[in-house]
Amino acid sequence: MLTKAELKLAAYLLDLASEEFGNHGCNDLDLVKEAGLDPEDSFVLRKDLTAYSGDEVVEEEHNHHTLDAVMMEYLAHRMKAESEAF
Repeated sequence: MLTKAELKLAAYLLDLASEEFGNHGCNDLDLVKEAGLDPEDSFVLRKDLTAYSGDEVVEEEHNHHTLDAVMMEYLAHRMKAESEAF
């Protein structure tokens, strides 16, 4: 388990990276092939990301693509929340 300080730092760095990557244009990230996630975990993660972003459209279960900058922003948000739970 990460410490509170590690979570805060990781969230900060992911926020920075998200801003930088977002300026590069649309960068697809395949959560199964590139990130090594299980297809079911990929689907659940994308559903959670969709809920976070306020988008009402949940993509098909077999589509494992998302934008890297958006995923970084979401993970930074989750890490911040986790660090506050300490």
